[in-house]
Amino acid sequence: METALCYDSTRRRLRICARETFASDDHIALHVAAELDTKEGHVSARAKLRKRYFPKHLGFHVDVGAEYATDADEIRYGVKGRKKWELSEDGLLSLDFKSKVQFSQMKRKGDACAKLELSQKIFNFTVRETSRVGSKRTFEPNDGRWKRTHAQSQGVRNERRNGRGGRLDVRRNEAKRHALIDGGRSSATRHLAFERDERERQRTFTNARTDRRGRLRCVRVQEDQDLKIKVGLDVLRRNVYAQIRENNWTLSTDMRGSWHVSYDL
Repeated sequence: METALCYDSTRRRLRICARETFASDDHIALHVAAELDTKEGHVSARAKLRKRYFPKHLGFHVDVGAEYATDADEIRYGVKGRKKWELSEDGLLSLDFKSKVQFSQMKRKGDACAKLELSQKIFNFTVRETSRVGSKRTFEPNDGRWKRTHAQSQGVRNERRNGRGGRLDVRRNEAKRHALIDGGRSSATRHLAFERDERERQRTFTNARTDRRGRLRCVRVQEDQDLKIKVGLDVLRRNVYAQIRENNWTLSTDMRGSWHVSYDL
């Protein structure tokens, strides 16, 4: 079950939302959602049952089903379709056209809706930049390892000529340095600490460049920081809206001044 905290400009009340989807192999799904008003304690719920079809001659899927909401206390029937075009090779930039028609027993005329949405997904969005003054090591983005300066490389080559060197001696030197710093910790603990630092350098530092003063500037990328930006147009209501989603946070707004924010728990 998915739960979230929701707050909008219309109600101006904090609500606890929960939703769950039960799907079958034959493209039949049951969506159940409920909301709890934290101010008045009012609970509202809605359930939607739909069947999805994939017509080959249309090129998009069609949903046919019915839904019931406790607030309206009526059953609504509807048909919904969606067509998606990928504008980039990786599929992160896409254009969607959504249309929906709903009918109810209270209204003879159906309610129609048509939207055109442009969305962009960005993975690992957060970038933190740090600077190191006077650093003797630079970062090589191609192989994900620290690149030594010319003097250090010359020393490594001299060690290799004498029958020593290589990555094993480099690791030994690093282990000795950790032993001097860490004091009386065991060799296994120092080895694990070195492995952790090595993985941290390879994981976080992905690019580096030097400014005019010769200072090394490293770019640190925080993983699992995804961002999705969506801009849409409601064709029938002539309303432009936008949505920004960053991991658990979602902010939606439109040109008429209404907004909605939610946080997934």
